[in-house]
Amino acid sequence: MAAAVDADADHEALRHWIYAVDERERLSELTSAQPLIPGIRHTKDRPHLILNPLFRRIRELTADIEKAQEAFGMTPLSRFRLQLSYADAGQSLADLRRRAESDRQEQRRAPKVLDLEALE
Repeated sequence: MAAAVDADADHEALRHWIYAVDERERLSELTSAQPLIPGIRHTKDRPHLILNPLFRRIRELTADIEKAQEAFGMTPLSRFRLQLSYADAGQSLADLRRRAESDRQEQRRAPKVLDLEALE
């Protein structure tokens, strides 16, 4: 499957994937330490806790990571699809080679036609 990735052409997408994985890991540590934070209406007498807004960013990063994993064949289904595409391409190449060989054999067996006007 590594042959499906072109390091030059896919450089930016791969770089973004690495950045997203790294950032998600760092944010996950922060949200694990503080999943709830004081909200705007928080008072001493009446605590008002809200879900840490970093969870929203983690969801965005996870979506980016999943897209990259699909594109680069990092999931079982995407690997299967790439294998089918690779197998189809190999089969097509084999078909083309067989067809070309068959055409060459037919040309060898075909009767030769002489151009009588060219001989004069």
